[in-house]
Amino acid sequence: SETNLNLVQIFLDRARKYQNRDALSYPSPEGVYQSLTWKTWEKEVRKTSAALQQLDIKKSSKLALLSENRP
Repeated sequence: SETNLNLVQIFLDRARKYQNRDALSYPSPEGVYQSLTWKTWEKEVRKTSAALQQLDIKKSSKLALLSENRP
């Protein structure tokens, strides 16, 4: 049951289940929307995770994420 899973587990479950489906879309600097598959998104998340670990970011570290707001 998903009620016992954390956010990371739910994300990885979706990435395995829907590998080649579009997970999200975003506008390029030119304003053209591009899609990202679950598989590609998972790879990007893993690369980001590895980079944070190399910077010695740990579970107990405080971290802020900044992002543009989209309607």
